[in-house]
Amino acid sequence: DHSQAWSALRLSGTDATKVLSRLCPADLHPEAFAGNTLIQTNMASMYILCRHTPDEANSFDLYMSHSYSRAFYEALRDAVEIG
Repeated sequence: DHSQAWSALRLSGTDATKVLSRLCPADLHPEAFAGNTLIQTNMASMYILCRHTPDEANSFDLYMSHSYSRAFYEALRDAVEIG
């Protein structure tokens, strides 16, 4: 039974904040979203837990329901291709 399973994805790199900003209404700028902060937000019409990792300036851990993982990956891929 995978109905309560979670998937995790780490997005990092110089454009990570820019890419996530295309999907997320929250302010992800490092001054507003400090390291090791966790928020629940809506990205691409899915509820996502987003944590700004303290060890890297442009690194985010994203947690979503396992059932959303494929759709979220595709939305993220599209956001990367736009830029």
